[in-house]
Amino acid sequence: MRRLKLLVATRSETDRDLLRAFLKPSDYLLVFAMSAKEALDTLLFNPGFDLVLADVSLALPSGIGISGAIRKFNPYIPLIGITAYPPDWVLKQNGGSGVDHWLMKPFSRQDLETAVWKLLTRVVSA
Repeated sequence: MRRLKLLVATRSETDRDLLRAFLKPSDYLLVFAMSAKEALDTLLFNPGFDLVLADVSLALPSGIGISGAIRKFNPYIPLIGITAYPPDWVLKQNGGSGVDHWLMKPFSRQDLETAVWKLLTRVVSA
């Protein structure tokens, strides 16, 4: 079985370390981006990602705006938004932007795995 290729867009070293610990290297190839621009460039020039995890606290263009930008050139890639903000604030700021699932900090390994597999299963069965 091939490893799943995930793009992780976060400037937080703590988040990167946590995701590395939660997602087994034997199952996942994690590619990290430190800004929304770097994430978008990575997606444009490196096809084949299975899923994107993006923190809404990214620098300009903002993490809030990254989902809309991703949807412009890839409307199908599963997208998980990571945030420490309250859900009502995030939805107000980000309403209808194309995020498939919100992962609220702090999250557990189980929360993360459930979100990833829920979205990947949806894509495979579609």
